[in-house]
Amino acid sequence: IEPMITLYHWDLPQWLQDKGGWGNRDMAEHFADLTDAVVRRLGDRVPRWITVNEPYCVSYIGHLEGRHAPGVQDEATAVATVHHSLLAHARALERIRALAPHSQAGITLNLSDVHAGSDRAEDVAAAQRVDLVENRMFLSPVLRGTYPDDAYDFYAGISDFAFVQAGDMAAISAPTDFLGINFYEQHHVVAADGVGDAKNDRVRGARKLPPTEPVTAGGVAIRPAALRAVLERVHREWTPLPLWITENGLALHDYQTPDRAIHDPERIAYFDGHFRAAAEAIATGVPLAGYIVWSLMDNFEWAEGYGWRFGFVYNDYASQTRVLKDSAHWLQAVIVANAVPAR
Repeated sequence: IEPMITLYHWDLPQWLQDKGGWGNRDMAEHFADLTDAVVRRLGDRVPRWITVNEPYCVSYIGHLEGRHAPGVQDEATAVATVHHSLLAHARALERIRALAPHSQAGITLNLSDVHAGSDRAEDVAAAQRVDLVENRMFLSPVLRGTYPDDAYDFYAGISDFAFVQAGDMAAISAPTDFLGINFYEQHHVVAADGVGDAKNDRVRGARKLPPTEPVTAGGVAIRPAALRAVLERVHREWTPLPLWITENGLALHDYQTPDRAIHDPERIAYFDGHFRAAAEAIATGVPLAGYIVWSLMDNFEWAEGYGWRFGFVYNDYASQTRVLKDSAHWLQAVIVANAVPAR
């Protein structure tokens, strides 16, 4: 078992939020200092580092939607946070390279599979806007050193991108050893006036159609083929780098039966399908280097609290007793065989 350490998974100290948080460019330097301290302490034992987890969530869910901390609802601040979180990645990467040159490092982006709800030009354009916000605002700076051309038009009147300083984009696009991808969602998008539901329609002029069954407890569409599509697109359009699936999983309302078992056939079916989709992507030439399931055990799920369970291991929060779910026994067999069971 080898550790892969994520340096930032949204745990911002309050004293830094009091200084402006991610809306403040100085955050990148504070993050570099954190990286310095952690790598000096653990760098001789860690082969792989992830700098920032899901800058999309940090930026848009925390600073536009306001559903995550710090609860800000301001689009200009959200766009500035995109840049500052990516700049923090750059500064962290510099420290890792200097202090642990033997290790590998990358960033993790949560990417979605976006489709137009119809072939109407306005729906196609709406899907492109969602793809901009959820995917290309992060892929393009990290892998090409530029923000997408349509970002400047989309944010006209909201942000002039004056936060970009000389040398920033070269630092943000400095070579990494891998790209982490967190995958959960597929969207079908149609044109809409203004902004719709704050939780689901965060992009002006676009509305996401409600997903059809099957869906998770959180209402997210279960589409294994969409994982393959994302992996193949990133490899085909963006980078030859090795890819890591650094999160993938589903929320369920798991419970214990009287004999203390936890039956979760939906999770088994979910990962059977997604593992097969990943294998299909590898067969087409995608350099998928690893697949980390979300998650080992049930966890605190941010704005959703403890209501959703993602784990292969059931966590009784009151007693802290942990019980292997049926899916954990299934995963154990997959690992031993290094293959999903034959259908």
